[in-house]
Amino acid sequence: MNITQHIIKNFISNTDQIQLKSQLLPKIASINDEDYSNDINFLSEDTFNKNEINLNGWNLNGDDVFAGLFLLIFGMFGIILYVVVCIAMARMCKEIVGFRFLVSQALTDILLLLQFGIWPGVVILTQNEITPHKYRWHIHIYLNFTWWAMVYHYSIVAWSRLAAVQFPNWFRTLSYRTCLIICSIAWIGGLLQTLIEHQLSWFEILYYDPKQYSLTGDWVNYNEKGTATYYMIFNWAAIILPFPFYGYALYVLFKRQQRQYYNSLKYRLRENSYTSDYTVQRQLSIETRLLIPCIINTILFVVGQIAISICSKTTGKWISWTVMVIFTTNSFVNPVLYLCFSSVIRRYLFTNCEKQLNTSSIYRDFDFRSSSQATYDKYIIVQLIPNNLTQLNELNNIYESGNFDFWKSPTQINAPVDVLLTPKTQIHFMHLISKLGLDYKILVSDVVDFIDKKEIQIGENRKHFIRNNNFIRKDDSAFDSLGLKMGDYHNYDDVVNWMKRIEKKFSNFVKVFSIGKSFEGRDIYGIMIGNSLNDKSKRIIWIDSGIHAREWAAIHTGIYAIYHIVNNYGTDNDITNYINNLNIVIFPILNPDGYEYTRSDPRNPLVRFWRKNRGQLRCGKNNKNGKESCCKGVDLNRNFDYKFSQVGTSFDPCSEIYHGAKQFSEPETQAIRDAVIKGNFSGRIDAMISLHAYSQLFIYPFSIAKSVYPENISDLKRIASKAVLAIKKMYGTKYQYGTGPELIYPYTGGSTDWAKETAKIQYTYTIEVRPSYFDWNGFILDRQQLIPVARETWEGIKVVINEVINQINKQKLSKESTKLNISPEKCKDFNSNCKTWIDNQNDICKKAFSAMIASCPLSCNFCSPQ
Repeated sequence: MNITQHIIKNFISNTDQIQLKSQLLPKIASINDEDYSNDINFLSEDTFNKNEINLNGWNLNGDDVFAGLFLLIFGMFGIILYVVVCIAMARMCKEIVGFRFLVSQALTDILLLLQFGIWPGVVILTQNEITPHKYRWHIHIYLNFTWWAMVYHYSIVAWSRLAAVQFPNWFRTLSYRTCLIICSIAWIGGLLQTLIEHQLSWFEILYYDPKQYSLTGDWVNYNEKGTATYYMIFNWAAIILPFPFYGYALYVLFKRQQRQYYNSLKYRLRENSYTSDYTVQRQLSIETRLLIPCIINTILFVVGQIAISICSKTTGKWISWTVMVIFTTNSFVNPVLYLCFSSVIRRYLFTNCEKQLNTSSIYRDFDFRSSSQATYDKYIIVQLIPNNLTQLNELNNIYESGNFDFWKSPTQINAPVDVLLTPKTQIHFMHLISKLGLDYKILVSDVVDFIDKKEIQIGENRKHFIRNNNFIRKDDSAFDSLGLKMGDYHNYDDVVNWMKRIEKKFSNFVKVFSIGKSFEGRDIYGIMIGNSLNDKSKRIIWIDSGIHAREWAAIHTGIYAIYHIVNNYGTDNDITNYINNLNIVIFPILNPDGYEYTRSDPRNPLVRFWRKNRGQLRCGKNNKNGKESCCKGVDLNRNFDYKFSQVGTSFDPCSEIYHGAKQFSEPETQAIRDAVIKGNFSGRIDAMISLHAYSQLFIYPFSIAKSVYPENISDLKRIASKAVLAIKKMYGTKYQYGTGPELIYPYTGGSTDWAKETAKIQYTYTIEVRPSYFDWNGFILDRQQLIPVARETWEGIKVVINEVINQINKQKLSKESTKLNISPEKCKDFNSNCKTWIDNQNDICKKAFSAMIASCPLSCNFCSPQ
């Protein structure tokens, strides 16, 4: 190569093309060597035009247009696709922790699509480096930072896949903060490495060359001074590192296929665990399937690096362009792989996207599952009937394992046992009962469809509401003037706001108040109804519902009681008498956190049938197998200080009947305790009625064992007997009455037992509303039954209230008759209508005591000897 060509090469690599001619000609002219005079002709105007060097603006040929447009369109399409997939993963990353790491990796890929697709495409089409050459050092920092961040993310993602399959319980409890710290290792590591390498003297800076269709620079220095070796070492080290993680993750999955290991794992993978509305098994399936696209992407990255190494051994603009395409493809392929192998993302984008954008809860209507597993419509309810003691005992062992959601626990031979089975637990459960020789029948083959018909949709599916016609009445709807429709389900805030509107309208006899906060900080509101609200001598009737979150029918019954009382005061004699003589306190939702959780995704059975509160994460050992597990929530009706944790409860935090770390460990039960025995209600409550669902039972204390009764058991039985008759009289609904062990099963730590034993409340009852213990509806009650259920239940409640009123009247009568102190000889009526009044209303002497003792002491037998 002659001296002119050396000069040209030097200046082409260090100057802008537009300035090329003006800078080269004077230097060539200064060379007085005739032997090279012909080289000056190389710099003539014609030669520049023939080689298409851009002097006067764009001068593109067909190759430039194709190369530039391809990279530009390829990069733009990849970014759009990746952003869409990334948004889907981000919206679901609360449930699927692995998505948090993939979202972080996605950001690096999007930046790489920008710098290897869109940026070179624009450079080629404009035939301009875009940025001035004095900023090449700064631009290269950005280019290398995104590259190293992407490379390190391969190891971070590989680690997350191993953690997800090896430690599913721990992995699903990772906080956002922890995940952010882990992902920041790749970002901060990439930034530090980039800043350090750019301070080294041997490091060669690259920049975009529109004629070479790629990055360029001083390739001699790049190869000879060590930059190429540096990239090769770090790239290959980062490429190799993810494979041990993936290899061990595959080994874990292979080992899991062995039956012994699989069976032991079933006890470690717990339903209803921390952070998620879905089972660990489901999440594990999703996380496992994410292994496939991650491994494939890592392999493609290796293949791409090999291809780039081969291409670097040859020269030419199309070889350089091919390198850009490989870089772009490496990032472009990720969202495609996620769409191909993750049915969760596909379902979100193509099925539920519109619903998600139109709801306040981003998790509503999600169906987190693997494509090999059944969806929500595979949730089923089965019923078994143990025929002998062996089957009963074994069913109890299964029940106490905490792995299945028993709606009716095994209590006695020939009594039905109902179990909700998820897609993941069906096979294991069927295997267990087959060993016992137990037959079963499927009561509900599609729980989600059943929920849709009975709870979600109303009106359009009325043809499905024909069952149980004796429960359906023409007067099955009621509207409150203050905006809450009876016969429907409402969220907690709507109920509370409705109660406050009632207080504002009927301030003379209604007061809304809070007894404390729930675990998640919601106020636990109650409403007091009665004249002379501040009169601390007035006796109190306590009614509560919703201590178990999933019992929506009971909650509606409590709400209806408020509606019925305030709307009939002054027109209904019984209610008017109650309000004049008592204060009725109603807590419609004692477990607001749990109730709101069940409403967050009502089509998901694992959410809709959540029973406990939403208390803190606790770890403990299973009752039977001793395995440790960690879950949220406590069964509030096992958390009271009555024979705490003795029977019918569990030490397993993942059990539906987990009693908590200690008695009154939960803020909700603490609030109830303090309201009953420490506040203004202390010593004033004559009756406590707790509404539950389901079984059609009227239960009185005690529930620890059969034949364990309080002192006034005869009164409790007598009142319960009258109450079930009153309930039956309205719609023919048949209730049973007795203690818990007599009717269903023994348990301890219940609110009404504690109220009887510790708070010394005279009458305490637990009412289990429809459907019956032998019915198949369970917690999913037909909306059209809600108001009939509430009305008949109120008739039973009235019997208890009437008993309290009678006791109050007897006490008043005793006091007043002593003050009257009139002998029978001198006793007389002061109104001629006394007998007529008594004939028309037998109990008028009790209900209108003050007026009748003044007007009709003789007819009412109010006189006593001196």
